[in-house]
Order: sequence, then C-alpha cells, then structure tokens
Amino acid sequence: MTRRKKRQDSVPAHVVLDNEALWQVAGRLSRSLRAELRLAALTTGQVVLPASVMVECIHDRAAPAAARANQILRDAGTDALTEARAAEAVALRVRSGETGSVVDAHVAAAALAVVRRFGGTATVATSDPADITRLLDCAGDGAARGATGVLAL
Repeated sequence: MTRRKKRQDSVPAHVVLDNEALWQVAGRLSRSLRAELRLAALTTGQVVLPASVMVECIHDRAAPAAARANQILRDAGTDALTEARAAEAVALRVRSGETGSVVDAHVAAAALAVVRRFGGTATVATSDPADITRLLDCAGDGAARGATGVLAL
C-alpha cells in the first residue's frame, strides 16, 4: 500500500471527532466523513480525538470490537482536557446557555484550539450538530470560529 505524501503547501484541514464519529471510523464510514478524513490526510491537517470522547465511548480497549478504535487512537492526536481547555469549554457553555454535554463543550473547544494552533480549518464530525454549532457560535475568537464547521452524522 502506498502512502500519499501530505501536501505541505496546502491549507490544513483538521477533523475533530465526537463519539458517534469515532464509532463510524471504527465501523462503517459515511461518505461525508470519509471525504473529510481523506482531505485531512492529503493536507497537513490533524485528526483530533478529545480525551473526553475516549471516556464516553471506549469501554474495553482489549475487546476485539475495539481494534479499529485503537488504531484511530494511535493515529489521531488527542486533545487533553487540561485546566485551560476545561476553562474554555466552561466559557462556551456559559455563553451559549448550553447546560448539556460536557463532552460537546470539550469537542467545540478542541476544534477552536486546533485552528488556533495549526491554522487552516477544522470540521467537527458530530451527531449533535445543533449543540456543537451553538457552542462554536459563542467563541470569543471570530477568526477561529470562522474557520470551524460542523459535519452532521
């Protein structure tokens, strides 16, 4: 199998996975998610898995069914729920009035952070597009928000 070389002159296209996206990657991919992952692979983009998503959806990493998820974990960058990232997630929740999922807030904060750190764009692959959009819309950083999008699964 030949690996394609990443284009260094391209705009990075990052993908941030929520729990449903991780399950799709571990199983059968939707065409739209496959296209986003392919774009990240062809650019200098990162595939990012927030640590809170790992807690929410990976119950037994030794189980045979977890083999594909484990491969994704090896290949993806993990966004740790540090004190700074937690503070940003809290701020997004407060500004949006969203009192729901802590994981959704972390996913949104991770998308903003990857754009700030590496530039380019970030697409959040999620089964909660309305909640993620509401959280992203409350970002204080207009440039990072303008570079983030949502892929509904």
